[in-house]
Amino acid sequence: MSDLVAFIGLSLSVIMIPGSNTLLVVQNTLERGARSGILTVIGGNLGILLQGLIVAFGLSLEAARSPIVVNTLKSAGGIFLIFLGVRFIWTAVQLLRTRRTLEVSEEASNRTFYEAFVAYVLTADTAIFFLTVTPQFIHTSVGDSPFLKTILFTLLYITLRFVWMGVVVAFSAQMRRWLRDVRVRSVIQIIAGAICIYLGIRLLLR
Repeated sequence: MSDLVAFIGLSLSVIMIPGSNTLLVVQNTLERGARSGILTVIGGNLGILLQGLIVAFGLSLEAARSPIVVNTLKSAGGIFLIFLGVRFIWTAVQLLRTRRTLEVSEEASNRTFYEAFVAYVLTADTAIFFLTVTPQFIHTSVGDSPFLKTILFTLLYITLRFVWMGVVVAFSAQMRRWLRDVRVRSVIQIIAGAICIYLGIRLLLR
């Protein structure tokens, strides 16, 4: 029970710290509505589940030891963040030019799911978190199965993240109702885009 409480505490400390992925949830909710926000959360969680499965099978252990694999993931993740940042800014510019909210098609809304999935798959931080944290709670001396326990912790992490991000989506959706002014929303999108580009460049240079 103490291991479970400790893991929940560590997970929440990671989940609740705002980062590029939280920014993606907020931005997609503000730009496209609560449905897109939820799809972003689901896509991100599936990306985390994939990483958890990789860790459980022990594949990421070898990947983490290879600088080439880690650097490739960082580069791909950085480029993708820059791409998202540019898209955010471009959308804001279009809003300012038309002075009206752009129509959000179902296809565009669904695209947030794939964007979030790719963003999380290309983010090595979550896999590294599982690699460094889960071994501390696996006790083979008392019969723990590394595979099953890693899957269990991954599912628990996803559940905690879904609940917290659900709160973020609800808050962002409420903000969307308040932010009717196109100029205000455009400024927020430009700031979000600039932050994404900055994080992407930092990831490339790290």
